[in-house]
Amino acid sequence: MTDTIVLIIVGFVLSVAGFSIALRGARTKSALYKAAINVVRDGVVIINRNGRIVDLNYSAQRVIGHPDIVGKSLEAIRPEWSDLVSQEQREAGEEVVVENGNKKRTYNFNTYSLEDTRTHDGNRIVIMSDLTDKRQIENELKKARDACRLMEIKDRFISSVTHELRTPLVSVKGYLDYIMSEDFGPIPAKIKSNLMVVRRNADQLLNLTNDLLDIRRIEAGKLQLALKIMNFSDVVRSCFVEIRPFVGNRNQTVYLDIPEEGLPIIGDAIRLNQVLMNLLINASKFTGEKGQITIGVTEGIDVIEVRVIDTGIGIREEDLERVFEPFATIQKPTYIKGTGLGLSVSRGLVETHGGRIWAESPGEGKGSTFVFTLPKRRPVPWEVA
Repeated sequence: MTDTIVLIIVGFVLSVAGFSIALRGARTKSALYKAAINVVRDGVVIINRNGRIVDLNYSAQRVIGHPDIVGKSLEAIRPEWSDLVSQEQREAGEEVVVENGNKKRTYNFNTYSLEDTRTHDGNRIVIMSDLTDKRQIENELKKARDACRLMEIKDRFISSVTHELRTPLVSVKGYLDYIMSEDFGPIPAKIKSNLMVVRRNADQLLNLTNDLLDIRRIEAGKLQLALKIMNFSDVVRSCFVEIRPFVGNRNQTVYLDIPEEGLPIIGDAIRLNQVLMNLLINASKFTGEKGQITIGVTEGIDVIEVRVIDTGIGIREEDLERVFEPFATIQKPTYIKGTGLGLSVSRGLVETHGGRIWAESPGEGKGSTFVFTLPKRRPVPWEVA
């Protein structure tokens, strides 16, 4: 309840109370007066000049917690409130926590002078406004703001560290590639083998760094796509060729099922290649030797649907949505390493393109399917030619 509404109600109660006190013998006026103060949600207590309770409403009786208190001193019943109600005027209000049994509620006490100009009886009215829900909401908002500030600090820290890591990693990888090109001379086999291990780990670190940067950009809405009219079939076939050596090392087989005609869309070819390669690498990682991976593409009326199907270890039903969370703690064999950032980035990239992505699986040991859709763009006649 706002201060304005409280004051309006107080003014109404005061006028009714003053009129009813003057006409105390009139039953109709007394009934109207009682109805008026009892409809007010705030506690209302009227105290005479001797500190005795003249009247109170139901809300005030619940706050005070004592029955049959009319005619008694409020300070005697609740001595801890004596400073709050002893003054004739305290409009600034003061908050107090009231305990009734095991429950605690917060109230704001305001005291107003109710002096009758004719009788100078010096009555006072005490308004007890329940602030419990308001304070609880304020506390929750404060916790939320604090959490947001901590999240902002964490995001700035991750972004800063990631940028700082990427620069030297790119340099390290560049020098490794230059050395291993043997442009300046042959490299002994043992040294070359060790350098390949270093380069492989440098690639992993660089990929992790790039994924972190992409996640930060996606979450901040700052990821920029190089959108243009493209044939999505070219992306799929490129990924099919790119993944074959990777799966071949594990004696896995990859199949391609794609329409012969083109699949025109508006998209970022590099980013869509990244999405599909992430899904294919993920499928290979969770599929054992001699397993199978299928890339299936179907064309609908409004969307293109891509399915990456594997015969791997499968996904538990409770983990189907969580697989797209970065650093999600999902049950998997200990020999399979990974942060889950690739799937998180893929979801962000697909959604940035206006599509959807999800996972399907009959259960553990039964393989899995990752599906994503992209809005289809129909070419206009002059583009076909």
